[in-house]
Amino acid sequence: MISRPAMLPPPPVATEVLEGQDLAGKSIVVWHEQGRGDSIHFSRYLQALAEQAERVTFVSQKGLVELLGTL
Repeated sequence: MISRPAMLPPPPVATEVLEGQDLAGKSIVVWHEQGRGDSIHFSRYLQALAEQAERVTFVSQKGLVELLGTL
């Protein structure tokens, strides 16, 4: 039997849905919510987000820190 690791809940912070507004001067936290494959797949959008926002922080699963730390 394969057990699925427990997923972490979202961070306890106020959130705002991004719907095309200007991101200049904003800090954004991107939090994983699915598996490692999804984190790797969607990490390609972090650079585009970083070009628009002041600061982008990506919270990923522990096993992906080294791989995704090169972004």
